[in-house]
Amino acid sequence: MTYYCAASAPTSRSVAATFQATAVVIADGGFQSDPELLSKYVASDPGKLFQRNARSGSGDGLRMAVGAGAAL
Repeated sequence: MTYYCAASAPTSRSVAATFQATAVVIADGGFQSDPELLSKYVASDPGKLFQRNARSGSGDGLRMAVGAGAAL
């Protein structure tokens, strides 16, 4: 099996645990407050969307993933 992502993280015992995966889910709150990302991935005119959110989803997680080479 080919792994596309590997990460290391400290554990409660101060020993690094390594994780390998073929896919990763980034749960960062989304990008609903970024009109540029909305127009690219959701609707051509994001101003017409009815927003029901805290306006806190800035798209930082999506930008981080793309910057690291993620395939969307």
